[in-house]
Amino acid sequence: MESKYKIISTILLLLLLLSIGSSIINYKTSMDSTQEQLRTQSLPLSVDNIYTEIQKNIIEPYLVASMMSHDTFVLDWIHEDEASVQKIQNYLDSIKNRYGMLVTFLVSEKTKNYYTQNGLIEKVSRENENNKWYFKFKDSQDKDEINIDYNNKLTEKLIMFINFKMFDRDFHYVGATGVGIQISYIDDMLHMFKSNYNLNVTFLDKNGNFVLLNNSNKGPKQLSEISELY
Repeated sequence: MESKYKIISTILLLLLLLSIGSSIINYKTSMDSTQEQLRTQSLPLSVDNIYTEIQKNIIEPYLVASMMSHDTFVLDWIHEDEASVQKIQNYLDSIKNRYGMLVTFLVSEKTKNYYTQNGLIEKVSRENENNKWYFKFKDSQDKDEINIDYNNKLTEKLIMFINFKMFDRDFHYVGATGVGIQISYIDDMLHMFKSNYNLNVTFLDKNGNFVLLNNSNKGPKQLSEISELY
């Protein structure tokens, strides 16, 4: 009788182990399948949707700024010694309203006049701390840049400026133009990505430094600080 109970106990133990083993295998298979689906279907679809949103919200302003820097009206107006402030004011105002920008601007290298959709706001100078961005950009080798900065003449909030250099027909530098977007506009977009896709989307410069990200005061400041990527 005791031998019979041992056989039954052994069979029950084997069935239990088989059940546990089967559950583990099924769990691993299910996890592998889920990860594969996430990698090949869900994640690429989310990335495509995010890229479309970025195109709409950031790349479009970038293209608008690029268009402004090549606009023959603007270049001719500068060549004509900036004869009418009202003309450039109307131009900048129309671009601002058409594309929903916070600000549109132009700085003339010849006169150092700084124009926005509100007209002439100041003359830039190297001695003015608020104007250092212009001379740093002018002296750089880059033809365009994205600069996050304050300008208390426009708003007290942080602004993302998209700057482009302007050149005349002889390729001489004549000034800078571009658009400004409120940084809160970008923050809302990043939070939307987190809410809709459960993904943290970040923007980096060419050196691997984080430029824009959720919870910007926390976590790493450079891509190299994330050990999981290496």
